[in-house]
Amino acid sequence: YDRSGRRVASPAAACERPAGDAVTRRGVVLGCADGALLVSAEDGTFTAERIPYGQDVPEKERATAFRHRAGSDTLTAPAGERAVWVLDVTDRDWTRVRTTGPVLAANTAGEGSPLLVLESDGALHGYDIATGRHTARTEPLLTRTAKTPAGAAAPVVEVDRSRAYVNDRTGKRVYEIDYNDALRVARSFDLDIAPGLMAETGR
Repeated sequence: YDRSGRRVASPAAACERPAGDAVTRRGVVLGCADGALLVSAEDGTFTAERIPYGQDVPEKERATAFRHRAGSDTLTAPAGERAVWVLDVTDRDWTRVRTTGPVLAANTAGEGSPLLVLESDGALHGYDIATGRHTARTEPLLTRTAKTPAGAAAPVVEVDRSRAYVNDRTGKRVYEIDYNDALRVARSFDLDIAPGLMAETGR
């Protein structure tokens, strides 16, 4: 649609039970029942291309919430309780990486970087995307509590070109992780607020 609300294009493609979206350099990615739909535009012409999983995926293991580094074409999404989907938009390829524990959040910088998964043990884990091999683990970063506050946002993993950031709401702290150095905790930022929501700005 244009700014006045007039429809200007309608690519001949369908997305059954859409859930989740991401904006990449290649176009907009929408999560669908059978995989993803990549919608792109060139010289004013819109196209839509299906990127199927290539296998039957139960509804509870579908990719419905994407995370990625700004400017990257590699997306992550939980794949059920103990796995993460990695979608390489450039190669139109899905990879399912099994995790050692239940997934709270995931992200990756793409381009050969590890898959970063915050798991229910409170630690950040690193995985090799190509092989699925578990490569590194931090000490627990999240402060444990008997009960999560009602309506509290889940923790996230924000990623830039060299560092990752994890928010500990209960401990009022944000961790900076060097994911190229065996997930070394480079710094921690103590706050006077609970960082329930976190977004990265700058480079």
